[in-house]
Amino acid sequence: SFKGRINRKKYFLFAISVIFIGLAIEALIPPSFEKIDEDLTFVGAFGFLVYLCLHILFTYIGIAVDVKRLHDLNKSGWFCLFGDMAVFNAPDALPNRLQALYWGMFIINLVYFIILLFTKGTEGENQFGQDPLA
Repeated sequence: SFKGRINRKKYFLFAISVIFIGLAIEALIPPSFEKIDEDLTFVGAFGFLVYLCLHILFTYIGIAVDVKRLHDLNKSGWFCLFGDMAVFNAPDALPNRLQALYWGMFIINLVYFIILLFTKGTEGENQFGQDPLA
């Protein structure tokens, strides 16, 4: 849900969990992606579908967690639009003119993550709910 607040510790634990789960998924699914390039086999299509579903699920959960963290800072959840700019392609896969845009988005995402991770939340109740540390 997008309601309520979470503190820095829960946000950090979520971020670490997503990193490790993402690494595990990347380790398990990519071999099936190779078959998509050759011919669309069942294994390749199934692996891609699983990957896509997990990506959508984690994106939804990640945005919800970011919104709750922003609520803890007494900010609107709409601010996540500035920081949750997805960077999907590797920079060397992009044309030269888009590589600067990729790295700019990466830096904005990194600064956004650092702000959410280290900024202390609003003490006491705010317009988004009770203090998660109370």
